[in-house]
Amino acid sequence: MKEFKGTPAPWYLIEERPENYEISVEDSWLGQSFASVHNNEFIQSSKGKYNAQLIATAPELLEALQNLYDAIDSCIDLTPELLQASRATINKALGK
Repeated sequence: MKEFKGTPAPWYLIEERPENYEISVEDSWLGQSFASVHNNEFIQSSKGKYNAQLIATAPELLEALQNLYDAIDSCIDLTPELLQASRATINKALGK
């Protein structure tokens, strides 16, 4: 499986204001932000937050999907731990 070459995880969602979200490598608004989601007249306030949550979870989603693919590709039984980790990452991306 190819290695992700982008900014290493974990990524954090920082809510600066209800209409401005930053994706950072540190869990602080003083951290190194590398992506922003800004609400405007085209994006409702609640959608901006959910978009930012999905972006912040991207590295974990990629890893979970790669692990699931590897398990299926190897023809091994899916373990409860692998399924639980995949579900937890999906829930995180959905803001649950």
